[in-house]
Amino acid sequence: MIEWVIPGRLARSPRPGSASAGLDAAAVEGWMAVARALRIRSILCLLDDEQLGRYDHLSGGLLETYRRGGFAVGHVPIRDLQTPPIPEFRLPEIWRLFQELPSPLVVHCWAGIDRTGAAVAYLKQRLEAEGAG
Repeated sequence: MIEWVIPGRLARSPRPGSASAGLDAAAVEGWMAVARALRIRSILCLLDDEQLGRYDHLSGGLLETYRRGGFAVGHVPIRDLQTPPIPEFRLPEIWRLFQELPSPLVVHCWAGIDRTGAAVAYLKQRLEAEGAG
């Protein structure tokens, strides 16, 4: 589920729902409830358009569901199963959204491993380089 990378500032997670729990509204609501309990204010979604489309059954889709749930939302669509997981030209956009969106922020992709891992490692490295980590 959602875990802190930098407590109170940056968290990581797989997408709401799972193969066993499904991708229905209840799974998304449950995920958002956990995020609220952790006082997460923003969500940075790295799902590509095909993956995001799997939530089209939700009214307005996943990103709008997050907004209606009270979260600020950033979206950087990145295709899954690439090497490296995030193309270098996308990193400045991830950094910009991290700086602009209210903190704390959670980053998620589909499984919460490759793209999310690369994004949070990059953000953590930038923060440490700037003496803010």
